[in-house]
Amino acid sequence: MKKILTIVVPSYNVEKFLPNTLERLTSGDNKSKLEVLVVDDGSTDNTKMIADRYQKKFSSVVRVISKENGGHGSTINVGISNASGKYLKVVDGDDWLDTNQLDIFLDRLEDIDTDLIITPFWLYDNKKKKKMLQNSSVDTQNGKAFLVDSGKLKAIPPMHECTFKTEILKKNSITIDENAFYVDVEFVVYPIPYLKDFCFFNIPLYMYRINVGTQSTNPESLIKNKNMHYFVIDQINSYIKGFKKSVSRVRYLLMKKRLSQMIAAQFKIIVMSKIGFSTMKELKSLREKIDTSLEFDLKYANFPVRVLIKTNFIFYPALHYLALLKFKYTGE
Repeated sequence: MKKILTIVVPSYNVEKFLPNTLERLTSGDNKSKLEVLVVDDGSTDNTKMIADRYQKKFSSVVRVISKENGGHGSTINVGISNASGKYLKVVDGDDWLDTNQLDIFLDRLEDIDTDLIITPFWLYDNKKKKKMLQNSSVDTQNGKAFLVDSGKLKAIPPMHECTFKTEILKKNSITIDENAFYVDVEFVVYPIPYLKDFCFFNIPLYMYRINVGTQSTNPESLIKNKNMHYFVIDQINSYIKGFKKSVSRVRYLLMKKRLSQMIAAQFKIIVMSKIGFSTMKELKSLREKIDTSLEFDLKYANFPVRVLIKTNFIFYPALHYLALLKFKYTGE
């Protein structure tokens, strides 16, 4: 049976969460339409053993691919190259999809041929055990396809909202950087020059788990890995520059907006670092780069970052404490 959707499950030491992820994917009525590729990224716990158990039980649905550790991007690359489904979605090994919504989604995918499908997602607070629906930034008619160049797509959605036509990813050799965090942004930006159309389905599908201590998005990890975050910024910046003259202005601005938001996040990461001369020097260095080499527009940054830049960083100590306080209470 031809698979409608390939779900790539990047998995590294997720023994605590993977059973839930795979159980949700394999318990639906439409599971025969699914291909689930569990890409074990050199885990040192029982991740592979758990994945193998599901592969044995659901051999026509689940396939385990084991590889040496290469980071999140490497698992996505392996998933793309091995995918056989018409569409492809990435679901991290500590997240999951709503089974009932997935059944509905699979039925809808059979009737369309759109390049990008956008669906809302839930934030699941792992500490509070509560979920919060995240309304998509896409404001279009449910189920209707629009050209990317129509301007109806106001922003590039996060990975949790995106399902891409597999052919687009394969044909254009979409490749994500390996051995790096934060490459989910590459995954959603790099296909933009090649997409013809998109549509929105109001099917809340993805459960994105937050407030997990091991995540690369907690303050300690962000500060520790800020050079890696900047590496991804630089990679995306080079990618956008390469397409600046060959894509429509709509597509260029979509990519520039997403990069600007990531650069704004870099300012926030630096601000969360220890207050001192070296932090101020780092802020000014990044400011110089946005003036000289980065594809950045201040209007796409959030309000605190705009204030930070416009006031030449004089309020950065206050913003330091505000940023840490916000993360403590919101996880963001």
